[in-house]
Amino acid sequence: MFLNPYPLFPIPYPLFPIPYPLSPIPYPLFPYPLSPIPYPLSPIPYPLIRFLGVKIMKKVMFACRKNSCRSQIAEGFAKTLGAGKIAVTSSGLEAAKVHPGAIEVMQEIGIDITDQTSKPIRDFNPEDYDAVISLCGCGVNLPEGWVLQEIFEDWLIDDPDGQTMETFRRVRDEIKAKVVGLIEQLS
Repeated sequence: MFLNPYPLFPIPYPLFPIPYPLSPIPYPLFPYPLSPIPYPLSPIPYPLIRFLGVKIMKKVMFACRKNSCRSQIAEGFAKTLGAGKIAVTSSGLEAAKVHPGAIEVMQEIGIDITDQTSKPIRDFNPEDYDAVISLCGCGVNLPEGWVLQEIFEDWLIDDPDGQTMETFRRVRDEIKAKVVGLIEQLS
């Protein structure tokens, strides 16, 4: 007979039963289809979770050349508008500092992206993402694994770097419209 070591925490049954003494981790932490534990804490690899058909949030990668303007704006919108619907990351072919103009135009509409950082795409695994969005037409320069994902789109948004704040605002609004459509598509 199995005794629950956590009486106040209901125990769901895992995909395949493992007697508690042989289980590598306690049952409440064992990943199962309705797990409240987000994927990064799960010991099962993400591609296997997808293959098994477990319902989890879609993971989106926004890619750009330097990960300083457009992809940072897209990440900010996706995290805010898609909270609880999609998991979002942004990266670039090379890492750079987040552009102050991008931070300013997002603060104008109440979205704070000051805590976001620029990251190189080589630090990520393409198999961990369901959708890859290139914002600058750099899809031709991305490694092959990224362009072969379930969803790959190249949005070809103008680069606001070195332009006026009006250009930053126009680009921000273009990105917002596309991110809203992407969230609806993936939800």
